Amino acid sequence: MKNMPNLFKRSKEKSREEIERMKNIVETFIERNMDPWRKALFYSDPEVKKILKKLYDTWENSDYEGKPIDYASPDELEVLAKKALAAGLGDVSRFQREVSKGLIGGRERRE
Repeated sequence: MKNMPNLFKRSKEKSREEIERMKNIVETFIERNMDPWRKALFYSDPEVKKILKKLYDTWENSDYEGKPIDYASPDELEVLAKKALAAGLGDVSRFQREVSKGLIGGRERRE
């Protein structure tokens, strides 16, 4: 996430507009993204997995009211939005190589 533009305010309090913007970033760069590599990169991130597990547990305990992302704290939303931007705009070739290496037993083809 180096070299990512600073799109997030540093204040403790996030405005409703900023919260909705962060939700929109996740939706736009991950949920609506048709590239499965970008989705896989986002959803395989350990921090994303941890946050999403908490959100889905809370959503389930709330009788599935709203969407899981509605239960995210502003800090969790900021993490998800930054990682969505990195996955949505970044280079996925390294991730593709890592996955491919894992599928062929840890060996990478050299040319």
